[in-house]
Amino acid sequence: MPKSAREFFTALAGRGFEPRLRGVRGTYRFDVEKAGYWHMAVDDGRLTVREGREPADCIIALSEDDLVAAARGERNLLTLAMQGRVEISGDLQLAQAFHAMLRATTGAGTREEHIHG
Repeated sequence: MPKSAREFFTALAGRGFEPRLRGVRGTYRFDVEKAGYWHMAVDDGRLTVREGREPADCIIALSEDDLVAAARGERNLLTLAMQGRVEISGDLQLAQAFHAMLRATTGAGTREEHIHG
C-alpha cells in the first residue's frame, strides 16, 4: 500500500504493463498538490510513467492524501470528483479507465462508499 504519491507512481512505473488497461491508449497527467506532477502514457496496457508536467489527454488534479487513499481503496476517485476534491479535465473515458483500474487493483468501492456514501 502506497504511503505517498511518489511511492504510488514508482510502483505503477515498475509494473510496465497493466492488463486492466488493455485496449486503452492515451496520456495522463497527475497534478498532485504539494507533491509534484507525473505523466503516464498508456498504449494497450503498456505503461510509461515519469515525473513531469507535460501536456496530456486527461489531467487529474488532487491532493496527495486523496490520491493515496484512492490507491489504497479507501476512497473512490469518482466520488471524490463529485465532491469537488478531484478535478478531472480532458478525456473523461481515460479517467474512467484509470478509476476502474484502481478499483480492480484494490478491490475498492464497498467500504468507502458505505463510510462516506
